[in-house]
Parts: sequence; structure tokens; C-alpha cells
Amino acid sequence: MQIAIIGCGNMGSGMAQRLSETNLISLYDHTFEKAKKLEDEGYGKAFDNIFETVKHAEMIILAVKPQNLKEAAILLENNLNDNQILASLLSGTPLNVLKQFFPVGKIMRMMPNLAVIYGEGVVGLSCNDNFLKKDKKNLTKAIESLGKLVWLPESKMDALTALAGSGPAFFLTIIEAIVEAGIAMGFTAKDSQSLVHQMLL
Repeated sequence: MQIAIIGCGNMGSGMAQRLSETNLISLYDHTFEKAKKLEDEGYGKAFDNIFETVKHAEMIILAVKPQNLKEAAILLENNLNDNQILASLLSGTPLNVLKQFFPVGKIMRMMPNLAVIYGEGVVGLSCNDNFLKKDKKNLTKAIESLGKLVWLPESKMDALTALAGSGPAFFLTIIEAIVEAGIAMGFTAKDSQSLVHQMLL
């Protein structure tokens, strides 16, 4: 699938790294150097022109911060069509709000966690009524390298974000506490980390 990624921050970059293995990726960021760095690393083709970025894309992944939604909408105005899928990574921004900014047919929300960088993520997916079964099938095949994909009603998206998005941070906090406990018991930091790592395998 031809995929355009708008925004090359942490999540956009992580998406590019994984999806470029099985898809053609075009990259855009208002700081061109970020997109160019990903291109230099072999994760897609960087553009400094939004039209060139999206004109051949079957799917556009919007990986900007929620406060930059209006700016992104202005940028993409008149550059989208009803055959393209617009996938938003913006947390807390429902489909009906996205529809106000982007008058295209197929709009969806993607809520990934950072483990997608390693292909072990959890990605919540919710779409509007314009998606056909074949659209979901093709999309699933294109992005399955990210990890576990979960199609669910939009009403469950915030809950999934809290569980799968924030969950790893709580888990890491627990691991750090166990490592610290090992150090307090007299183990070196390296040995404590090694023991905890082995315990978790």
C-alpha cells in the first residue's frame, strides 16, 4: 500500500520504520530535516511539498499533535479525495470532529502504543461508516507489522488508549522498582537488571 505519513515525531517515525518494510512510504514534516532523516535511514521518501506527499497515497496517517489539527487541515485542504483513507493518531479527537476538518469519505482513528516500533504494539482501530469489508481487509494486511490490531467501536477507543497506551509505562515503573529492590539487597545494578530480565522471560 502507498502510505503518506504527515508528522515525523516519535510516533510518526515509529510508524515509518515498521510500515516501510511492506509498504511504499512518503514522508512530510513542517521541519523537513525530520522527514529527510527518515529517508536517509531508508524508511521512505521525504517531501517538502504536501501535494507531492499525498497525491499517490492510498492512506494518509495524520501523526501530528492534537493542537496542530487545524494547521494540518489547512495544509491538506484540496489535496485529499474520497478514495483515500485518512487515519488519525490524534488522541481525544473523535471521528465527527475529524470529519469537520477533513471532508473525505473514509476516516479512521488509530491508537497505537510505542511498542509498534518493534512490531509488538497494540493498535486500536475505529472507522466511519464509509469503510467496506474489503477496505478493512486491505488495511489490516498493510499495517499488521505494527503488532496486534484491534477493531472496536469508537466508544471504546479512550479505554483502549488508557489500557494499552499507558499500561506499558506502569509496567516499566514496576520493573524499575524491582531492580531497585535488588540493588538494596546488595546486588550490583547490572546483576539486578539481569535477574529481573530473566524473571520476566
